[in-house]
Amino acid sequence: MQIKDPRVENFLGWIPERIIDVHNHLSKTQSAEYLNELTNQLPLERVVVFPLYSDDIIMQNNRIIDAVKKFKKISGFMILDMTSKEKAFTEMERCLSEGLTGVKINPPFQKVKGDVPQSVIKEAGRRDIPVTIHVDSTRTLGYIRHHGKIIIAHAGFDVPWKSLLASFEKDNNVCFDTSLVNFFRIRRMLDFIEPERFLFGSDSPFSHPTLELMKLYFVTDSREIINKIAYRNAKQFLGL
Repeated sequence: MQIKDPRVENFLGWIPERIIDVHNHLSKTQSAEYLNELTNQLPLERVVVFPLYSDDIIMQNNRIIDAVKKFKKISGFMILDMTSKEKAFTEMERCLSEGLTGVKINPPFQKVKGDVPQSVIKEAGRRDIPVTIHVDSTRTLGYIRHHGKIIIAHAGFDVPWKSLLASFEKDNNVCFDTSLVNFFRIRRMLDFIEPERFLFGSDSPFSHPTLELMKLYFVTDSREIINKIAYRNAKQFLGL
């Protein structure tokens, strides 16, 4: 007997009415102009944009600052030197004064020295600004030990999800973005963690919002949960 999945039949006419995408990058293949145009094609009320990593941190942050000043639907996070507290705090101060509103830490692609990441996270918490961090190992989990708003990129897909639960199951200051992670992992984590702690992300240009939305569509049958993940959670957590 053939059984039809009504979600497949309904998908073409389905999309959340409002979307905030908390994980995007500017790169050689993706400009701020492209992302801004995407907000006109999809019901994207806001896109959060990070730099890609290079040795020229100031130049990369300046690209994000320019995008934020030019397009009202783009919010920007900064990258910082993770080998020097002095350099990190100086650049944080500059970027905040220029309109950036969060920090991105990516240990797999950054040089890290001593307790600089922990110090940056602690300072961000003191200033009440969010930090998105790529957690690539249980070692990296150790960075997140201070109060503040933390977004774990890709729902921590490099770390067993049970390790994440053991560390953060009851910590409402820690949320998980859904970018580039398979929908089964999100579905499984939703069995233990409130849906309010998941934020929609696409990690464009490495994926695309439409592809990531399709995945979200198959995570749950609940339109209420989908709307929370796609929009309402990020609006509240990031204060947008």
